[in-house]
Amino acid sequence: MMTKRNGIIVLFTAFTMVFGLATNSPVSYAEENGNSLNAVDENRFSELVEGFHENDFIRAGEYVEALPNFSELSLEELDVLVANYMISNLLRLRSTYLPPTAYGGLNAKEVALAKNHPFEATQFYGSSQVAINYTKTKFGRNGFQDASDAFRHAMWNGNLTQRIGASRAKVWTDAHEAYSSGIDKQMDLHNNQLGRTIGKNYGSTNPGINVKNMADKIYSEIKAGKGKVIKNNKLVSSKF
Repeated sequence: MMTKRNGIIVLFTAFTMVFGLATNSPVSYAEENGNSLNAVDENRFSELVEGFHENDFIRAGEYVEALPNFSELSLEELDVLVANYMISNLLRLRSTYLPPTAYGGLNAKEVALAKNHPFEATQFYGSSQVAINYTKTKFGRNGFQDASDAFRHAMWNGNLTQRIGASRAKVWTDAHEAYSSGIDKQMDLHNNQLGRTIGKNYGSTNPGINVKNMADKIYSEIKAGKGKVIKNNKLVSSKF
């Protein structure tokens, strides 16, 4: 039986034949910088994952999503492209990425997932940025334990559900909450579930109007009290 590691290497070898001459491919970038890669070094990628910031994954996601044949690529092929892009563009990423977002770096559970699912990691962190941006638009802030916090978590899960489906979105966001506890964790898990439930009704992220419509729906649900916030150290309705 072919392991995922062997599968990635075989797939990447095929990809070098198809994409090797493309101007913006990770192989061409590596060759231009004197570091041609013939296959994804999974051990090397695994070593690097712990040092990557979520913005590195966002950059890699933007790269693969801009490929003209993005919609035709399998998940395994996308994993290969993301992993190789991040290896070959590490220094460039490090010199250009944005300051840390509200969520910071990767925790141990997220690192373990990212090692085996590079493309899903790009979607996970990409959706977190979407949530942060929409929260700022709706509330003027990204708060803590308040309605804006509830909205951000719901929006994150809703957008991630649009991208990779509710079940995989739950795997990733549960991993994010792995080391939280108490009513803060209860709040986040509740709002995460609310977002996934709503996200299922808004299809894919293309066209983008679905994201805006979903954000409006999540906002109205949080305002109506369907979410949870913390007041006086108690978990209460998000109604405002």
